[in-house]
Order: sequence, then structure tokens, then C-alpha cells
Amino acid sequence: MFKAVWSIGRDGFDRIEALRRAAGACPQCISDGKDAYAGHVYVCEETGEPIAAGRMYPDGDALIIDRIAVMPQYDAMPYAELVLRMLLFRAQELPQREIRISCEEKRFALVRRFGFAQSGAHTFTCSRDAIVWNSECRH
Repeated sequence: MFKAVWSIGRDGFDRIEALRRAAGACPQCISDGKDAYAGHVYVCEETGEPIAAGRMYPDGDALIIDRIAVMPQYDAMPYAELVLRMLLFRAQELPQREIRISCEEKRFALVRRFGFAQSGAHTFTCSRDAIVWNSECRH
């Protein structure tokens, strides 16, 4: 069983930073100034063992979702999709209508299943109202 924890800013950020590092994030992707005001979701085992995390933050009229990280031993399971679903669900409560996702190439297919169109090398864009929620949970 797992649990998910939401946080804003750097509250509890040490575990997210450690997860990003352990999941193999590039050094400049471990932490940046946006973490201070981003909303973070952290998924872990009931024992506290880290599984996955992601963040979202406003950028003008858009909401940015990025830094989706999954521990290597869980990467074959649909935890990246769980994190993305949780972030997109929370995004429905926010005023930004455009959502942009920045992700690694291995997450491109996942992001496309939610109706996002590629708008940059590693960026996908979709209107909040155009999200496809009935995508199958796949890994």
C-alpha cells in the first residue's frame, strides 16, 4: 500500500530532493527556486520508503507540471501516471486554463494519453478543459 502527501514550497522538501537524486535526476534538476512556491505531491510506501514525486507551479497564465520522478525499482509500475493524475486533478481547482508539462522522453507517451500535444523538445501543452481523463493506467 502507498500514501500520498501534498506540500507547498519547501515544507517536507528534503524527502522530495532525496527522491529526485535517487531517481537519477540531473544535478540542476534536483532543486531550483521554483520549489519554494511549487505544489508538490510525494508518494511513498506506508513505511515511508519513497516511490515517486512531482510538482506544479504557476507561470503567468499557465500552470507548469514537471519534475516527475520515480524511484528506479518502481519505474515499471504506473506511479508516474498516479503522480500526473494527482497533479492534473489538483490543477482543476486553480485559475490557469493552460497546462504545460515538461518531462523526460520516457514519459512522452504517458503525457500524450492525457491529450497533451508536444509544443517543444520536452514540453507538452493542453487546455485544462481538454484533458483526457479516461486513459488506461499502463506502465
